[in-house]
Amino acid sequence: MRCAAMATWVAVILCLTPTVAGAAGLTCPEPRGDQEWNKAEGRRYFSLGNTMFKAKRYEEAVAAFECVLRLVPYSMNTRHRLAESYELAGDLVTAREQYELALADDSPETEALRPGMKAKVAELERRIARGESRPLGSGDDGGFHDAPPRPAGPTVGPGPRPPRTPVQIRPGLNEDFPALRHRVEFNLGLASSASAAATTSGGYFWRQTARVSWGANFGGLGFGLTSASGTALTGQGYFLLPGAEWMYMQYGGLIHVTVGGGLGYVFARLENPEKVKANAHSGIGSLYFAMDYRFTAHFSLRLAIRFHFFLGMTGPNDETVDRSTTGIYELGIQYRF
Repeated sequence: MRCAAMATWVAVILCLTPTVAGAAGLTCPEPRGDQEWNKAEGRRYFSLGNTMFKAKRYEEAVAAFECVLRLVPYSMNTRHRLAESYELAGDLVTAREQYELALADDSPETEALRPGMKAKVAELERRIARGESRPLGSGDDGGFHDAPPRPAGPTVGPGPRPPRTPVQIRPGLNEDFPALRHRVEFNLGLASSASAAATTSGGYFWRQTARVSWGANFGGLGFGLTSASGTALTGQGYFLLPGAEWMYMQYGGLIHVTVGGGLGYVFARLENPEKVKANAHSGIGSLYFAMDYRFTAHFSLRLAIRFHFFLGMTGPNDETVDRSTTGIYELGIQYRF
């Protein structure tokens, strides 16, 4: 019942409320029947809203978040961020209304935010009663207006707002949906040594901040090494590689350029030209450069070049293997959740 009521309120708001986004000079695309397209576009505007929010340009943030809700009206994270933006912009009445709309939803996404939002509504009621609210776009001239608390009951959203001075919003550094903090991946590659042997790897990473992720890769790779005496050694190895990744930049929220690396362990089965085989193991360091193309909110493709640095191992006949570097060209797919 709450979800049905929420959908009704959202429809009323979209019909009755002039969009701040339009007033701010930000063109919002019309939603389509393709939900994946709506989500991808919503992600771009959510990223822009976060950029404006962090820059303390709250009116521009409001415009971007309202665009998101036209495309993805059920995103409670967005509605929560929109309420925060209204509050910091000084429009406490509309901020309260947005919090109340979010509280009417019964999704798991809302449950995690519910206690804080209830406290925020109570705080805003007190501040509004003291006359601390001003409509968005009224300027910073201290033009506060009194708005007594409304009686308890359902809200239909904000009413018409005063005209605002157009502000041109330009995309900046973008950020993923905050809820998608986990990532799993699968990569296929060709090693530049070991006769272009195929490599495979999987991985899991957790995004700590908008730029930094922690996790580990694991998989198998082909070897083409040289012992201290000049003997060629080949074989197959398996590695576990904890590490970190840093996002260097993004383009339009769709293309991510990242740098990462780590330190781990590799176990290998090596063979010399005389077909003598032996087990070997070594520490391993890794450094990689990658470009990801985010074609939906959850899936992306990765192109990467990775360098493995083997810290020394012993091969067949106790031959010492020189420290060496293997370059790997990888193509991978990633899933975020």
